[in-house]
Amino acid sequence: MFKHATSEKTIKAYVEARRRDHRTDLNPTANVPPWRRDFGGPDEPVNKGGETLLKRYESNEVVRYDPRSEKELTYSNSYEAKRIEMIKTALAELTAKKR
Repeated sequence: MFKHATSEKTIKAYVEARRRDHRTDLNPTANVPPWRRDFGGPDEPVNKGGETLLKRYESNEVVRYDPRSEKELTYSNSYEAKRIEMIKTALAELTAKKR
């Protein structure tokens, strides 16, 4: 899944392709790859907060200036936030073990 994709263009292309391909009457024994069988549809929640892919992108969207290209770049920082959360959790566990 594209839960941590950074490009809005990529996510929108994926969602549109899934909308075209999605059928609610998929037969589990049909000749359909497993990754398609388990997908609930492009507008289904992708996390416990009930966000869709596009809503998740919007809630994590940031704009940063890139000095090399001299442009503002817009992207989702969800993977950065996830890594920071994991590092904080790991540090808290290590600190707790030393006490």
